[in-house]
Amino acid sequence: RPLDHLATQKRVSWDELKERLANVEMRQEGVPGSKTFDAYSEKLEKNRNDKLQKQELETKKLLKRAAGVSEKKMKKLRKDAKDKGPKRTADGAILAASDGSSSEQEDALLARYKTKPS
Repeated sequence: RPLDHLATQKRVSWDELKERLANVEMRQEGVPGSKTFDAYSEKLEKNRNDKLQKQELETKKLLKRAAGVSEKKMKKLRKDAKDKGPKRTADGAILAASDGSSSEQEDALLARYKTKPS
């Protein structure tokens, strides 16, 4: 008979089949469920958790330091941290000769266009 070989084969339980499939590496890499994918996702999650924990500790340190500093001192620190540069208008345009640091070349250009004879 043509199908006798099927009758002689040992039957496999579902649990055993699942176990075999879980341990066999699939041909398609990077597919959820494959060993390499699971290992890689586990590694990524561990790295992410480590980074978040480190960030949390840094934030706690900064908060503790900030709690020890008075509000007046914090304002001064923020002001010092700001970029010192030419004064600007609300829309971001630089005010002419506002900080006294304009070069002579700029002054010469301004002078030339201020009083242009017609």
